[in-house]
Amino acid sequence: MGGQEPGQILPNTLLTMRALALTLAAVAALSACGGSDGEPQTAPPVSSSPVSAASPTPAADDVPAEAKAATSAGAEAFARFFYAQTVRAFETKNPDLIKDISAPGCESCERYVQSVAQLRDNNERIENYVVTVTLAVAPAVTGEAVRVDLTYSLPEAVRYDASGKVLAREGPFKRVDVQMNLVRSGDTWLVEQAKALRRLK
Repeated sequence: MGGQEPGQILPNTLLTMRALALTLAAVAALSACGGSDGEPQTAPPVSSSPVSAASPTPAADDVPAEAKAATSAGAEAFARFFYAQTVRAFETKNPDLIKDISAPGCESCERYVQSVAQLRDNNERIENYVVTVTLAVAPAVTGEAVRVDLTYSLPEAVRYDASGKVLAREGPFKRVDVQMNLVRSGDTWLVEQAKALRRLK
């Protein structure tokens, strides 16, 4: 799991576990990231989260003005915005919210996009995927690219299939340290890479 963030581990693991599901495996568990008790489970009622599905979802290109600035503060704000968009993307099952703020060739971004698309196409859902960014630090911006060092926490997130059975559990993580590389595109930033350097449960 080196270099992958929690939200990116889900799709890769589920692609493998899907084959097992075809052989009547009731529950797919995350390798080395927690698991289930092996019994089919029914989804609890949908719980609320800080980003409410009842709230209007911003357009994928609706980047806040402060997150567009070609400054260290702008880069930090954009990094925070990226994770807010991942939460909205999983909640609304709209992969474009991530895709439209990702640079071409961003493999870590594409893993998020694939996971959300799989969620939508298979009528799955994720509960308790709440990313709380606690730190985002960028140096002075001197060119077209910048690195942001970011830290966030994540409670235990659970992924359910269409019938309410648990497909995967992930977390909780008290701290995830991420190196995010941003690149300028027009008047805003795009994510070029987001790599987890450390995960603490």
